[in-house]
Amino acid sequence: MADDFPDIEPTTFDTIVIGTGLQESILAAAAASAGHTVLHLDPCPFYGLHWTSLSLDDFTAWAAAGGRLPFMPPGVTQINGSAKPIKAPDGEDLEIEPVNNRVLYSDFEISSPGSEPLGPSRDFNLDIAGPKLAFCGGPLVDLLMKAGASNYLEFKSVEASYIWSGGQGLMPVPDSRASIFQDRTLSLVEKRHLMRFFKLVQNYCNAEELNSEVLESRFVDFLDQQRLPSSIKSIILYAIALADHDQEHGSLEPSTVLKTKDGIDSLVLYLSSIGRFVNASGAFLFPVYGQAELPQAFSRAAAVKGTIYVLRMPVTALLIGKGSGIYKGIQIASGQYLFSHKLVVNPSIALPAALSSSLTELRIGETESRDVHESESSSASVAVAAPNSSLRIQEMPCPVTRDPFKISCKVARSVCITNQSLKAEFSTLMAIFPPRSILSKQQTAIRALQLGSNTSACPRAMFVVYFSTLCSDIELGKETLTAAINSLFIHPNETASEHDTEPSNNANALEGRKPTLLWSTFFVQHSTECSEKSNPIAECCMPDETLDYRRLVMSTTKIFQDLFPGEELFPRAAESEDITKNVDDVDDESTLLN
Repeated sequence: MADDFPDIEPTTFDTIVIGTGLQESILAAAAASAGHTVLHLDPCPFYGLHWTSLSLDDFTAWAAAGGRLPFMPPGVTQINGSAKPIKAPDGEDLEIEPVNNRVLYSDFEISSPGSEPLGPSRDFNLDIAGPKLAFCGGPLVDLLMKAGASNYLEFKSVEASYIWSGGQGLMPVPDSRASIFQDRTLSLVEKRHLMRFFKLVQNYCNAEELNSEVLESRFVDFLDQQRLPSSIKSIILYAIALADHDQEHGSLEPSTVLKTKDGIDSLVLYLSSIGRFVNASGAFLFPVYGQAELPQAFSRAAAVKGTIYVLRMPVTALLIGKGSGIYKGIQIASGQYLFSHKLVVNPSIALPAALSSSLTELRIGETESRDVHESESSSASVAVAAPNSSLRIQEMPCPVTRDPFKISCKVARSVCITNQSLKAEFSTLMAIFPPRSILSKQQTAIRALQLGSNTSACPRAMFVVYFSTLCSDIELGKETLTAAINSLFIHPNETASEHDTEPSNNANALEGRKPTLLWSTFFVQHSTECSEKSNPIAECCMPDETLDYRRLVMSTTKIFQDLFPGEELFPRAAESEDITKNVDDVDDESTLLN
C-alpha cells in the first residue's frame, strides 16, 4: 500500500500544514507570501476539511459515519508507515509519536419526510459549518484581496435580512436609511428612534464621542438609555450586532455580555458594509459553490507562491527530538519522513500530550484507531433515509483522545432542503430568531441562512436553509432548532393551516403556503479553541458559533505572529496598493461579486 503514495521532494520545509481548512489555508498562503517554503497536506481528496462543501450523497455518508473526518471515499484507506529509527537533519535521534484523529461531531439525525426526488447529488453543495457569511466591509474580504485569493472565487449578496417577531412571523430588518423609510412594519416613532440611533453610531465612528466608561458598559443598558422600543432593541442586538446570548433577561457570564464598544463596532461594520459593492444590496456575501471555495482560493494563492500540495495524504506520526523534546517533523502514510521548523495542524489532529499547547483539566480520552469505512458499516455510511422516514444515527459523544484540549462550546446545526423560498421575491436571505422568541427557554439566538440555485448550493426550484444555535444542552439545542424549522416549513401532506400555530396575520401565511421540508439533518459540532502558544506547533480551531469571520481572522493573525514574529500577515505589495487603496472604488471591488 505504501507504493500507492508518491514520494515528496524536497523533504525539508520551513512549515508543514496539515489540513486544508480555512484557517490552515490562510496560514499556508501567508507563510508562502512571506517567502517561507511550505508543504500543505490533507488526508481527504478535497479541500476544506471542517469547512468543506459536500454533495448530497457525500454529506449523507459523512453524517451516517458519525461525522468522522477525514471522510475517505471508497478505495482510499489510511495506512500506518513503518517505525524504523530516524535522525533529524541536524543529527539528533528522533522518537516517533503516533497521532490520532478525534471526532468533533455527534448526535446526527437524518430525515427525508417526502417522496419527492431531490435531483442529482452533485447538484448540491452542502456546507458542514453553515451558516457563515462575510461582511462586505469585513476583514475576510480585505484578507482575500491582500492575498490575491479574490481572483479565484465569486460571491453572491444576501438580498434581505429578517427577524422573527412572535405572532407576526418574519419581519424585515431595517438596516439603512432607505429601508427604514420604506418599512411598513415600523411606526413613525420607531423610525425616528432608529434613525436617531444610527446617526449616533455614525458620529461615534467619525469623532469617537463616547467616553471609556460608557464603552465598557453593557450594550443593552446603553440601548435603554437611548429609549429605544423593545422591538428596535431586539433588531439591533441580534440582527445587526449579532449577539449570541440573551442580553435582556437573567444574569450572564462576563464572557457572554456584549459591551457597548463591541456592539457599536459591530453596528459600524454592518452599516459600512451596506453599499460597499454596487451590485450587493445588503451587508453580507456568500461564496458561490459554498464555503469550501474560501480555503481553496487561499490554497491557490499559496500554490502560486510555491506551496506544494498533496491531497489524500494522512499523517501518522510526529517526529520528536529524543534529547530536546522539540518537534522536528512528521511521518506520512507512505512511511516517508518529512522535516520542518514549524507545524500547523487542523483541529481533528490529537497531538501527543507532551506537545499539546492547549492544556486544560478537561480530558477527552483515547480515540479508537480504526478505519472510517469498515466493511461492517460501509453500507450504512451511504444510506439515505427512505421516503416518509428518518434515519437516527446512534448517539456518538465527542470521542476521547490522548490529549487534553479545550471544548469552547457546542453548536447545534441543521441543514434543510425545501421546495420554495421563504420569501417569493428573494432567493438568498438571512433570518434571526432572538432568544426566547420561539421557546421560553431558548437562551441563544438562532440563525438561518437560505440559499438558492444562484449560489450553486442546490438545483433550480429548490432551496437550502442552514440553521445554527449555541447550546449547552444538546436536547435543548435540538428542541429550539426543531421549533424554528417547524415555524418556517411544513411537512409533506400537511396543510399550512394544520401546521401554523401563529395568528392568521403571520407574514409567511400572507404569502401563501409555507415551503415544504423535503430533507433535513441535525447534528452537534463540538468547537475547540486555538492553541494559546503557536510556536513551533500551531493548533487551528473549529468553525465557531459566530455568523461572520471576524474572530477567525483575528485568531489566524495571532497564530501567524506567534509562528513568525515581526512579520506581517500578507504584506501589501506595491503593485496591489493601487487596486485596494480606495475601499469605495466600485469598479475594482465589484469583481468579487458575480
